[in-house]
Amino acid sequence: VDVVDKALRQFGATAALSVRLAADGGALEVVGATEAWGDLLADAGASAYADRPAALPLDLRHPLAEAVRTGLPVYCASRAAIEAEYPTLAPGLARHNVQALAAVPARHLG
Repeated sequence: VDVVDKALRQFGATAALSVRLAADGGALEVVGATEAWGDLLADAGASAYADRPAALPLDLRHPLAEAVRTGLPVYCASRAAIEAEYPTLAPGLARHNVQALAAVPARHLG
């Protein structure tokens, strides 16, 4: 997805994910992602379906869900900070050598 590729270049990141609020407002649907995010979402409890995008429940303790719920960015400057705040992400962080994260909410036409 073009948005994910642009985010990687703009921020010098090694992994990126783009989500949108599901029509029912209860989950985030993945619209673009780098490979590492599939593991990280599965570790966090996201569900995958053959007929629609992977979904991350909005009430889940996850930086993306928190950013969307509050409308504020979530920054974790170290792996230790991520693990302390979001322990379900720990296995994937180690597998993909994630050192920091930023979950930044954005609104499109609204």
